[in-house]
Amino acid sequence: MGLKRIKKPDGEIYFIDERGHRVFSTDIENLKDTISRNIPDEELQKKILLTTETNPIDLIINERLDVISAECVFSSDLFQDFFESDDNEIRSGTKSAQDALRNARQNVLRELRIEAINLKADAVIGVKLSYTEFYNKKKSMVLLLATGTAVKLK
Repeated sequence: MGLKRIKKPDGEIYFIDERGHRVFSTDIENLKDTISRNIPDEELQKKILLTTETNPIDLIINERLDVISAECVFSSDLFQDFFESDDNEIRSGTKSAQDALRNARQNVLRELRIEAINLKADAVIGVKLSYTEFYNKKKSMVLLLATGTAVKLK
């Protein structure tokens, strides 16, 4: 999704979206998030560095922008088979659980990068992942939370 900048002869500047609709300045902030969500994963990874280090010695931090977070919620029902299996089945049956955890991690780190882009950051330092289970008698969910500090680098 892209915006085209229009400058009228009288000096007025405005934007139009892909469909030719005029976008008002109050809508531009909402569009930034939509635009950054359409960036391919490879490009996101090149644009925003993520590190678990809180004080990386090889990066010169120019400005700490904000603490940011991203969340991913998924059903923990996929782990039910894991706990109900015998040892032989556990070894062969964990692939779906591993895949779900890997996908959740990839999704939450992508969202963290998008948050960083929206702040015009270059990196996120001190990245932490935490898992929390929520459950009631009928359903169980897992929340994966990623947090870090968005920074601008020199």
